[in-house]
Amino acid sequence: NTTSVGAGSDYLVSVRAISFQGLQWILVVATQSDPWTERIVRGIRLNTAIVVGCIIGACLLTLVLVRVLTQPLRRLVRDMWLLSRMKLTQPMDFPGSCLSEVNALMKSFGLLCASLREYRKFMPETLWVTQDR
Repeated sequence: NTTSVGAGSDYLVSVRAISFQGLQWILVVATQSDPWTERIVRGIRLNTAIVVGCIIGACLLTLVLVRVLTQPLRRLVRDMWLLSRMKLTQPMDFPGSCLSEVNALMKSFGLLCASLREYRKFMPETLWVTQDR
């Protein structure tokens, strides 16, 4: 902790607690304040603020990316649940995703649904009418 002693003080003081061989020490270092040390203190504060800002920004960006990447998958899971209940009354539309693998999976699932909708015409009704659980 580096602080100025008093308002407009001529000294910067740093205080640290140190444990050494079972003894507790308090190290106090005082330096005369001058423009050079003031620049160092301002630089440390600025760098600390930049690092904290970057960490917060990275967390927010991560939350947005997770939301964007998982939303199409959540929709696909919901539609798979509907398919498992044979509720294929309407064509399923899938929003695009920024991942080509997810788009390929959604396209394949859409083709599967279309095929099952066609096959359903030939199935006895007792096979495709299910109870919600």
